[in-house]
Amino acid sequence: MPFLAQFLISALSSLLGYFGSRLAKTVAMTLFTVGLISGFALVLYTLLKGLAAGLVYTITNEWVLMGMGILWPSNAEACITAILTAEMAVYVFRFKKNIYLASSKQ
Repeated sequence: MPFLAQFLISALSSLLGYFGSRLAKTVAMTLFTVGLISGFALVLYTLLKGLAAGLVYTITNEWVLMGMGILWPSNAEACITAILTAEMAVYVFRFKKNIYLASSKQ
């Protein structure tokens, strides 16, 4: 009887270790991807903001500056943030859905 208990405990711990390592790899890959996309989005946003600020600084014509204000409104940062947040949420949802579907096939 003690050998059966040792075998069951060993099998259960091996099984939990396998699933734990698989889950850790999945979570690590998801966090890496989300961080990478967030970093690229931040760089893109910073470059666009710097480009707009540089253009506004060098242009002296008021009519052209009003046109720039139309192209880059005061709430552009909030709009870009909302778009990038929605894209990130959709990516995480689809990634989790694919993981769930892949795990249910096995």
